[in-house]
Amino acid sequence: FYNNSLDLGIYSSIFEQGEARIGAALIAGKIALYDDFDEYFQSYPEVEEIVRVAFNQYLLLSDPELQPYTNVPAHFQAEFPATVLMGIQPVTVTVYDSTGLPFEGVQVALYAPGDFQAVDVTGPDGTVEFISEATIIPSYVYLTVTHPNYAAFLDSILVITDSQYVLHESTFISDESGGNGDGALSPGEEINWVETLRNFGILTAPDVQATLSSSHPLVTISQDEASFGDIAAGNTATGEPYYQ
Repeated sequence: FYNNSLDLGIYSSIFEQGEARIGAALIAGKIALYDDFDEYFQSYPEVEEIVRVAFNQYLLLSDPELQPYTNVPAHFQAEFPATVLMGIQPVTVTVYDSTGLPFEGVQVALYAPGDFQAVDVTGPDGTVEFISEATIIPSYVYLTVTHPNYAAFLDSILVITDSQYVLHESTFISDESGGNGDGALSPGEEINWVETLRNFGILTAPDVQATLSSSHPLVTISQDEASFGDIAAGNTATGEPYYQ
């Protein structure tokens, strides 16, 4: 019975008054509880005691600034760099709503553990500008985008030290001719290892070469060198000839 007043106060705060913070909504529910029963306190002291206990026993064991969903969560789209150079560097984040339009008023946060954290909101063009101050290598700058009734968008930006920064992107196992054709490496098979690299840097990486090796005594590599050519900033390239 007393819980009903508390619950109705919470729901009224969120759905009718537009309160977006769960902590403030709980306080509104407790105030509603008192408003419903305070006229009985003088005549029925036990009612006041019950309300006092109810007021104190309902606690929020989480961040009071959390925003409850009041509808099916929509999803963001975001554009941001895959990498950022170590040190003081600009980072631009652009956020779009579920229809693909620039999203104003969205909270965007960058966090580099042990280095820096920054929070800002997007402007009319859906864009927000940050200054990255990452100094730890290897590390990531973590990106979080939030807005009421939108699922949080989480991703990361790789911190690099060089203008050309080439890393593994993907691998495809071709075992059609020398194996069972399941696309997986199995004992006794002769396969083509198709390797793709990405340049996470900001300048073209010229004449990229890569060597495949294994320390396992039962693995034999007959073709261990592949050329990936020039890989432009942000682009990928597949090595040839394939590793075997």
